[in-house]
Amino acid sequence: KSDEPVFDISRKLPSSRPEFLSVRSDITPEFEKEETPVTRGVLGSARAVNVNNMLLGSAASFVLQLSDELSVIAEREYVEDKNGGIVWVGHIRGKESDRVYLVSRQGISSGIVHYRDRSFELVYAGNGVHSIREINTGYPDQFTESDSILVDKKDLDSSNVTSSAESDQFVDSGETIDILVAYTPEAKDKEGGVSEIESKILTAVTETNDAYMRSGINVTLNLVHMVEAEGYEEVGSMNTSLSRLRSPYDGYMDEIHRLRDQYAADQVVLIVKSHENCGVAYRMATLSVGFESNAFSVVSRNCATGYYSFGHELGHNQGMNHNIESSSCGIFSFSCGYTDCSTFRTIMSYACGGSSRIRNFSSPDYLYEGKPTGTINADNARTLNMTSPTVANFRASISPVVPEVPLAPTKLQATVNSASEVRLAWNDNASDETGYIVRRSFDGVSWTKVAVLSADVTSYVDNGLISDTTYHYKVKAFNSVGHSAHSNKVVVQTLAIPVDTTPPSINIISPKNGSVLPPNGLLTIDVSVTDDTGVSLIKILINDTIVGTCANSNTCSVSKKVEDLDVGNQVVLVRAEDSSGNKSSGRITLLKYIGKTLPGRW
Repeated sequence: KSDEPVFDISRKLPSSRPEFLSVRSDITPEFEKEETPVTRGVLGSARAVNVNNMLLGSAASFVLQLSDELSVIAEREYVEDKNGGIVWVGHIRGKESDRVYLVSRQGISSGIVHYRDRSFELVYAGNGVHSIREINTGYPDQFTESDSILVDKKDLDSSNVTSSAESDQFVDSGETIDILVAYTPEAKDKEGGVSEIESKILTAVTETNDAYMRSGINVTLNLVHMVEAEGYEEVGSMNTSLSRLRSPYDGYMDEIHRLRDQYAADQVVLIVKSHENCGVAYRMATLSVGFESNAFSVVSRNCATGYYSFGHELGHNQGMNHNIESSSCGIFSFSCGYTDCSTFRTIMSYACGGSSRIRNFSSPDYLYEGKPTGTINADNARTLNMTSPTVANFRASISPVVPEVPLAPTKLQATVNSASEVRLAWNDNASDETGYIVRRSFDGVSWTKVAVLSADVTSYVDNGLISDTTYHYKVKAFNSVGHSAHSNKVVVQTLAIPVDTTPPSINIISPKNGSVLPPNGLLTIDVSVTDDTGVSLIKILINDTIVGTCANSNTCSVSKKVEDLDVGNQVVLVRAEDSSGNKSSGRITLLKYIGKTLPGRW
C-alpha cells in the first residue's frame, strides 16, 4: 500500500515502549551528547521515531514524519539489496532534487532526507527505537588544518602496485571503484554498535553514488568489505590516523592492508569518532597507478552522511580539490569545486556566505535551482570521469563468484535415545551454507519445520516426542540464494514407556503401631512413601475419616487433638497412589488412654 508512514514521531510509538511516549524532545541518543564538529551543526533536539522497515522493501511511496509540523511523501526511484541490507533511494514528491536515502540492515536503519534547504538524519537510538534530527549542512567550514595532503609524482610509491596496475593495459574499465571501509572501535561504540556503524557506512556509499549519478559521473562505488580496526586507539589528530592507516608495517591497522589485497579494494576509508575536522585524505596530483599506496582517507562518523564528507575525501584520492576561492585546483586545471555563495556549494567546495552543500559534484552541464553547478574551469565530474580508469586499477577487481544454492546434506541417520527423544546426524557437504532446516512428519506427507540450525552443524536432538510413535525426518541446507535438495529421509519409532505395575511403598514413621494415647494432647502422624514413577497422592484416615491429604509429595504429616478421638482403639489408615495409578495402603492401631491426663505429643 502506498503513502503509508515509514516512521512516525514519538507520540505514535507502540505502547510496548512507554519510556518513549512522554515528551519527544527528551529522546536524545547518547552519542548526541558527544562533541559535534564545528563544520556541522545539529539543529534542535532528536525525536524518537518508530521505523516500519517492511515498507522499505515494498512500498513505492510512503510518508516521512520529519517533525511535529513537517511530513512529506517520499517516492521511490530504486531499491536494492546491498551488503546485507536494503537500500532505498528516492525523492520528495514534486521535487526530484530533494533526495531521500534510507538503509535497513539487521533491524537497524540509517538515512538522510534532504527537503528544500533542510536536511534530516535518521539514526539508531537504542532499545529498538530510532531518532531523527535536523542537521545544518550550511554551517561554515572552520578547518583547523587542511583536509587533503598533496602527493606529487616524486612521492609516488610503485613498490606495492599490483601487476595489473603496472601494465599499460588496464584490467578494469573505470566504471566501478572498489572501496574498503574500516571503522575504529571508538566510532563503533559512539554510533551504537556494529550494525549501527555499518548501516551508516552503507548510507554514505549510497549517498555518494547518487551524487555521482546526479552529476553525470559514470562511476559506481562498490563496497567490497567493512571491518572494525580492532585494537586501534584514536590518538592525536586525523592526520595521525591517516598516516598510520597508510603505513602497512608500523603496527597500526596493518591487517587492513591484507584485507585490501584480499578484497581488491582500490580505495580505503577509515571512519573515526568525532573530531574538529570532518575528514582528511591524500590528494592525487599526478595521474598514476603509483598513487595506489596513498589511496587512503579518514572521515568523522558525524560527517560521513548528510554533509557528504565521505564522497569529499574519496574525491581527493581521485584528483579533485576544493573551490578555486579557497585553494588551487586538483589534478587538472578544472579539478575544482564550485560555489554560488547566495545559493549552494558543491560537494568538494568550502562554505561561502552560509551556502549549503548540495548533492552534486561541480559540472557546468547540470543545474541546481536553475543555475549551473560548475564552469569549464570548475568541473570535478569531468575530473573523475577521466581519473576513474586509473583509480579503478589501483587493484584489479576480483571476478565475482556467482552464488549458488548449497549442496544437500547426505547420510542422514536417526538414533532413538528414549521414549521422547531422537538424535539426528548427517554429512555436511556444503561450504557456503547459512544453516540447516530440520523437518519432521508423522506420515511422510505433511511436514513441519522443527529447527533452524547454524552453518556447519551436523547433528540435532529432537525431544519432547510422544512415546511409541513413528516419526519421519529430513534435512536441507540453505543460504541467501535458496535451499538445497533434501537429504535422504529416515523413519524411526520412539520407545514405548514400560507399564508400571508396582504400587507405592508406605512407611508410617510415627506413631508406632500399638502406641497408647493419653486422654488429651496432640497426635501427629508422619508418613513417608516411595515409588519408582512418583507419588501423586497420600491420604491419612483415622477410623475411616480423612484427616489429611498430600499431593505430589513423598511425605505427609497431619496432627489431631487426642481429646477429639473416642476412647479405645484408633485405626490409622494410610492410602497412597503413584502417577501410573497404582495404589497401596498401610495401617496401624493405637489405643486411647483412659486414665490420668498425660501432656505432650504422641
